[in-house]
Amino acid sequence: PLDRFLNVSKWMLPIYGALHLIPAVLFKRKVFWENPWRVLARASLGTARSSAFLGVFVVIYQSKPSFALRISKIEFTLLSFSLLLPPAQMAERLKMMMMMTTTPTHA
Repeated sequence: PLDRFLNVSKWMLPIYGALHLIPAVLFKRKVFWENPWRVLARASLGTARSSAFLGVFVVIYQSKPSFALRISKIEFTLLSFSLLLPPAQMAERLKMMMMMTTTPTHA
């Protein structure tokens, strides 16, 4: 995930750089001419913040399906081993698995 975060962030830097710098220069010319380093610093900070946000969002969004797939594989493995149990224990195991998948988790 770290390499994906860095790739997305690096890819978005020019776009967010333009979105933060151009309006600051065009619409706040007086402030820009009085203190250009401050405007550049604020634009750089906004660019870094926006790029980092999008990088984190993409990593979370793309990690969710692989996490769900791993969970479903674990559930399938547990279910296949449950089929070797006596019927009463198998029913209890299935009930527990259903409770695990339907109860909300709190972070």
